[in-house]
Amino acid sequence: MEKEYRNITIVEDRARNIRIKHGLTQKEFGQVLGISKSYVSDIENGYTGLSINHINIICNCYDVTFDYMLGFL
Repeated sequence: MEKEYRNITIVEDRARNIRIKHGLTQKEFGQVLGISKSYVSDIENGYTGLSINHINIICNCYDVTFDYMLGFL
């Protein structure tokens, strides 16, 4: 079954930028979030989104705010 592209939102774009800024591979970032490398790839390529739980983990681990992740800052 082919994956359906849904567009990359600012949340996914900022998560990718945080991953790259901290020098993490998709696998390493996935380990922090408790998800697979392929799921991180799907997020970064617009096939799925981040859950509120995953956004919360990113905020806590990388010292960013929900407002930043959601594009309000």
